[in-house]
Amino acid sequence: MNYIKMSPIAGMTGYGGGAPGLTLVGAGASVEGNFGDRAITAGGRSDDPSYPTYHNIVDYYSISSVANGSDFGDLSAGRSQLGSCSSGSRAFVNAGYDNGANKDTIDFLTVSTTGNATDYGNLTSGRRGGASASSLTRGVHGGGNDSNDTIDYWDLSTSSGNATDFGNLINGRESVPGCSDLDRALFGGGYGNDTDIDYITIANTGNATDFGNLSDGRTWASSTCDLTRAVFCGGAEGSSQSSVIDYVTVQTTGNATDFGDMTSPTKKTVGVCTDGTKAMMNCGYNQSSNTYYTDIDHITIQTTGNATDSGYNLTHTRGYTTSTSGD
Repeated sequence: MNYIKMSPIAGMTGYGGGAPGLTLVGAGASVEGNFGDRAITAGGRSDDPSYPTYHNIVDYYSISSVANGSDFGDLSAGRSQLGSCSSGSRAFVNAGYDNGANKDTIDFLTVSTTGNATDYGNLTSGRRGGASASSLTRGVHGGGNDSNDTIDYWDLSTSSGNATDFGNLINGRESVPGCSDLDRALFGGGYGNDTDIDYITIANTGNATDFGNLSDGRTWASSTCDLTRAVFCGGAEGSSQSSVIDYVTVQTTGNATDFGDMTSPTKKTVGVCTDGTKAMMNCGYNQSSNTYYTDIDHITIQTTGNATDSGYNLTHTRGYTTSTSGD
């Protein structure tokens, strides 16, 4: 791995100690992750009459000491059905939908501060319902409405720029979740209760390869990944919501295994992110009752079991949102 650092870091005793985005993997060695302690949840939609239908809201909280979300700032424009990824220090919020228009916008936020998003550039086309993932240096965004199979990529280290064509998913699909370790990005499920999981190597370009299948076909699931394991959370099966959480080991191929269940079987379009240990599940939407949520739930990625309600909430009810993290 290019990210191994063989010199010890003074004062480091575990994840997050001494430097942002670092996880110990052995004596004197560390691996840098594209995540951190600060959870960011951005955009979404709700029927709250106090706010526009399509939100530009960005919330944050500390994953290691969870509390109610606080206002971070605003996106460049309100939108839902969007994706996000992180370099560890900057969070990128990509694509989406607003008042009948599919968006090609890429915004970024400096995670350690607060304030409004900055316009980075544009994807190769406007789309909604796609998924974003990243290494430390490259962001990717795949899928979208109207069976879109396009995967784009861009450089996370520059201050601005437009995305470039990377390749294609095996099958174009909307409402697909995505996540990544430092090397591979996975795209799983999607519109039509799809079970397919595709993968790409982020540092390359080219078309996606078959990884395996989810344990349960669903759309509007959400996903996150530590350095070895990806989890796919919730979603919808036709007109019903799914409580399923399943997982795969990212650097292998094969079918997903049951992890447990979400706290509620009635939430989809949840924003999910990680600090490298816990997966945090933020907000969500119940289609049957037309209810939007503010909940913050969590699981520990390297175990199995049902999600736990943290008892805390984000600032506003919404679904069709996105979450990422950094320091």
